[in-house]
Amino acid sequence: MTKQQEMERLQQGWGSRDQFIWQLPAVVIAFSGGLITVVFTFNIDPTVRELLLKAGAVFAVMLNIMLGQNIYYQTVAEDLVERIRSGE
Repeated sequence: MTKQQEMERLQQGWGSRDQFIWQLPAVVIAFSGGLITVVFTFNIDPTVRELLLKAGAVFAVMLNIMLGQNIYYQTVAEDLVERIRSGE
């Protein structure tokens, strides 16, 4: 693979990650808000309510971990593009 092809591939991956990074917080907020609304609007058993809220919290934490990983990979791709440009 030539340097130009490698750079284009890294930049395409960077662009898709960038879009994902901006969308993920909105998904977490929408999911959390929807879950809280459902749990406290309907007459749900307190034990079930607690389990739903804990499951939602675990899901939100997992999504935030995914966000951190994608930010890391995006930073690494950015560094690689700079190295390719500089001729390293």
